[in-house]
Amino acid sequence: MKSWNGAPLFNLYDVVATTMPQNNPGSLKRREYLDLITYILSLNDMPTGSEELPATPEALKKIVIKWRTKP
Repeated sequence: MKSWNGAPLFNLYDVVATTMPQNNPGSLKRREYLDLITYILSLNDMPTGSEELPATPEALKKIVIKWRTKP
């Protein structure tokens, strides 16, 4: 996740949505890709929000990935 620091969450979404699954990129539904992003964020100890990730590109562009080091 360090390489995504400062990038809008939409950028990560876009890479995942256009390259996964490897044998059929773009074949999942938007919510399924958002669920994958949520899972990736949780694996990297990113903080959770009180709501699901928004589904619109405009809203995802407003969320900035901020890497934080563990104490």
